[in-house]
Amino acid sequence: RYETESRIRRPDGTVRWVQSEYYPVEWEAEPPRIVIVSRDVTERKERERRLVSFEEATDDLATADTPEEAARTAVDAAENQLDLAAVGVFLYDGDDGVLEPEVGSNALPGEVRELRVGPSDGALWEAFATGTVISADRTDEDGPADVVSNAPWESLADFRAIPLGNHGVLFVAARDTALGPDTIQSAHVLGATLEAALNHLRGERQLASQEEKLRTETERAERLDRLARLTQRVEAAITEESGP
Repeated sequence: RYETESRIRRPDGTVRWVQSEYYPVEWEAEPPRIVIVSRDVTERKERERRLVSFEEATDDLATADTPEEAARTAVDAAENQLDLAAVGVFLYDGDDGVLEPEVGSNALPGEVRELRVGPSDGALWEAFATGTVISADRTDEDGPADVVSNAPWESLADFRAIPLGNHGVLFVAARDTALGPDTIQSAHVLGATLEAALNHLRGERQLASQEEKLRTETERAERLDRLARLTQRVEAAITEESGP
């Protein structure tokens, strides 16, 4: 038994991937034969290709210098490699206590790209505050989830608000149809990758801050040491004098 993968071209010119498995079969009073079972695996191959392209595109996330640069890299990868057309990143501003719209694709409605989301203000804030994914089909006693309070944009057929730890929220939406399972899975992969990059940046900033603090304390200790040695020399010189 063995298997192969190959591409075929249909009469209409479309190219498909086919996986074939070959089984040797013994026939009574007949020569051995091979049974071939084939299936179309084009969609799987396309998913694999998108994931490989996504990994290559997000290599730059590891070298991003700022959260803004990481967010832009993630959105570009989502548009170009994962077929996530309507996607945006909202990062938390600790000074104002709100989610700021950092980067948004052109497919997002303008009112979404310009949102500043405050506490208890719809699905975006709920995803950030609770650390759970909020979807458009989630309902509660107040009805379907809105992107923000009192604003269920009719131009969005479906959406997911995916938390990025304490950094913010990744927002993925569809304007015409519901988000498919592959799209949702891709969005979760994108969110996890971006969160890891933001964690890395925060760790680097904290390390740089600690190094700067240590450098400052070292310089202060060296100044105090020089002052102490100078004081000792002055005191020694004073005690050697014979008069006032």
